[in-house]
Amino acid sequence: MDGRDSSCPHIECVIVGDSKVGKSYLLSRLANRPLKGTYRPTMFDMVPVQVNRAGDIVIVDFWDTPGCHAHEKVRELSYGGAQIFVICFSVADPDSQNSVTEKWVHEIQRINRKVPFLLVGLQSDLRGDVETCKRLQSTGRDFPTITEMSAMARQIGAVDYVECSAITEIGLDRLLQTLVSAVSKPAFLRPFSPRRSCPLPPLSAFDKDTPKKVSSPLNLGLAERTTQKGVLPP
Repeated sequence: MDGRDSSCPHIECVIVGDSKVGKSYLLSRLANRPLKGTYRPTMFDMVPVQVNRAGDIVIVDFWDTPGCHAHEKVRELSYGGAQIFVICFSVADPDSQNSVTEKWVHEIQRINRKVPFLLVGLQSDLRGDVETCKRLQSTGRDFPTITEMSAMARQIGAVDYVECSAITEIGLDRLLQTLVSAVSKPAFLRPFSPRRSCPLPPLSAFDKDTPKKVSSPLNLGLAERTTQKGVLPP
């Protein structure tokens, strides 16, 4: 079945996190795409992934976003229509962990405070990598424990903490099931609208300081859903 099957409910999920923490690698693995050997910065990408939940198929439309500060205004265009966020960091990069509380929680809640979010630790396979362990030890740092990150998830108001690896695939199923469970209420599940798969406008569509009024792919069709249902999902 095509990942964009209109007969299945869809969940719009926006993924955020620092650059180079493994967001795009994760989505490539979830979508069974070839894994790229070299890092390539992401602008925007949408990856539909089928999730089987108790015999029912739900499509999670993952929106991959750039992590650098220069694209903040463009990135935030995707936030308004999200039904759930995934805040990613690398367990092998303490700076990306710090960014969770210093940047990403504030950024998504400034735009869309009522939407749930997951905290996801990526690259868990590096916990057993000798060179990575030596690099962290040389700077007086270490991998965070799952207990520590679970406590952090509760502190920042995340639905849960999930740790996974795109290399070993450990934790991927738990990530998908936890995500769908967090948005399991019927009011959150939307029928597929092909207009939401439109790409975001190029960076040239924005001026240096103030973005023009351009609809994001997740916000297209809001007026129609308001007319048909009266109330939009929170």
